[in-house]
Amino acid sequence: MGAKVKFPFVVVALLALAGCVETGSPGPEAKPAAAAGKIEPNTGISESALVAVQGFPDGDTMLYGIFYQQARADQAQLKAAPAKLCASRGKTLVFAEDAALEHPGTLPGVRKLMVRCK
Repeated sequence: MGAKVKFPFVVVALLALAGCVETGSPGPEAKPAAAAGKIEPNTGISESALVAVQGFPDGDTMLYGIFYQQARADQAQLKAAPAKLCASRGKTLVFAEDAALEHPGTLPGVRKLMVRCK
């Protein structure tokens, strides 16, 4: 039997990326996602809003975590991202949930979009 990879790995990955996230409130230089430039092709989310995308096998499904900077994210892109991510992997969307991080002080301003594909 294969061992399942759980969320502690995601936490370690996020801590490694913590230096990439600005702390404090975004200043006038923060651009809205629509004007931010490049779009990450698998999620359809602006690259300036993305912190990380991680995927893990979980039984007969794949569980993905899309971590993004809330102040830079476009709501329409976030709404479309789960189905787009699953489709980019040749899979069907089973479940998606947007949520706050368990420890928001670790990465201020970052939220997670959990996506399950089959």
